[in-house]
Amino acid sequence: MQFDLKSRVRDRNQLEVTLSYTHDSHEHDLERQQLDLEFFLFTPRHLGIANELKKKRGKQLFTNYMRLASPKYQFFRNCELEFSGRYLSLGSKMAEKDQIRKLVIYESKLFTSYLDHAFKGLLGSGDGKQGLSKCYATLKNYREKYVRPVNHLRSLSGDDVKDAFNFSDEYLSNRFMLLTLQIDLEEEDRKQFLNEETIYRREHLKSASEIDSKGDLESYRVHLSRLKDYIFKSLFLQLKEVKTEKIYKNLFASIAAALAAVFANLTRIEQFQGAEDFGLKFYTVFGIAVLAYVFKDRIKDHVKEYFNSWFKDRVPDREFKVFYKTFPRKGELEAQLLGKIKEYFKFNDFRAVPSEIKYLRQVIEREDKRVKAESSLIHYRKRIEIQPDTSQSASHNNLGFIDQFLINTYDFLPHLGNPSKNFIVADENGESRFVETSKSYYFDLLIRMSVQQEKGVRCERMEAVRMVVNKLGILRLQALVPEKKFIYEVNY
Repeated sequence: MQFDLKSRVRDRNQLEVTLSYTHDSHEHDLERQQLDLEFFLFTPRHLGIANELKKKRGKQLFTNYMRLASPKYQFFRNCELEFSGRYLSLGSKMAEKDQIRKLVIYESKLFTSYLDHAFKGLLGSGDGKQGLSKCYATLKNYREKYVRPVNHLRSLSGDDVKDAFNFSDEYLSNRFMLLTLQIDLEEEDRKQFLNEETIYRREHLKSASEIDSKGDLESYRVHLSRLKDYIFKSLFLQLKEVKTEKIYKNLFASIAAALAAVFANLTRIEQFQGAEDFGLKFYTVFGIAVLAYVFKDRIKDHVKEYFNSWFKDRVPDREFKVFYKTFPRKGELEAQLLGKIKEYFKFNDFRAVPSEIKYLRQVIEREDKRVKAESSLIHYRKRIEIQPDTSQSASHNNLGFIDQFLINTYDFLPHLGNPSKNFIVADENGESRFVETSKSYYFDLLIRMSVQQEKGVRCERMEAVRMVVNKLGILRLQALVPEKKFIYEVNY
């Protein structure tokens, strides 16, 4: 399994961490492929943020989205869309066309995501005119083979099928126009590409043409956002939460009650096996009864507390089954089980910090010459287990995933001081003056990824970034170690 990681400031209140990884379908000797991701967020202790989030189990700190990566080029070689071609060849056989209608729509969205990925891949590639011409030729081929026939035979095509092709066409047109303005081209070539596409938009894409002519940027952004959501929601994975917490807690409560009942029954047995003397027997029975009454509930409470503590360390806070839409060669579009996700949250448990993370933190502190600050710890761990046979049913993208995390700072902000503060400085002439500066805080995020490469071998990678935050939000993101410096293999 290959993986990569990128982090950036998404907006003033959110840090975005994006992982991309590819399931290796050739690793048949593994029972399952497993990826572990850990976030260690160190916050200033005096702010009390970790304790506040602990009450909420930290679940609103992270927002997570998972989707399949865009299909590989080989899947749409020569712009061949199997179900779309079959749909057009059926002509007026509406009953048969309706059977594959959903597959046609899904296929069109997959092709759009593939070509969108190809367009974006041209940025910084150095292909310039040659690469853009190749992608544009694919787009024009798609229009000629599928978009034009679907719109030409309006009475023989369902409205949702027509929408799928027309929306895909419009989205790709917008992507092409934007890329043509961004990529490194000769101005004459750029003008030629833009003029040709503008003519097509004026003749075939009325909504896009109206935006071009009116210059309504707000409508353009809303419209493009809706198009993007329409196209790419087909790639997003479906997560179904498994409610294990209540099951385990009820089980532990039952065990505790059973142990307490055993103790109570043992004391009752002793009531009939006490001293033969009546007075002594009375006091013995009375004492045992009081003992049973007092300790029964205490035994139950202590056993429940012990099991719940054990439960929090070993059982995930949240567990999900992950499904995705298959692209079968036969039959209906289906949801295929991809695997499982388990999430764990811990707070201020420095004993659970791995030695590698402790070492990385020491490296960072050696570079920082300032006074060492006391920190609180928010520890998030996510385990992804991929089913071993899944790759066979998703070979169109070789199970590439995009796993996006948004770290929300909304809960941090009420704990922070005013965004600016005055303090006195003295210049070289000995004169002092007030200077206004930003009152900021440092939140260090250390990330560790671990993936099983083969039996007995795991590949691990560590990264570290610092969020500089004030009352108004995230000011900037700062790398604490060089990217990809800490990559190593572990035998186990």
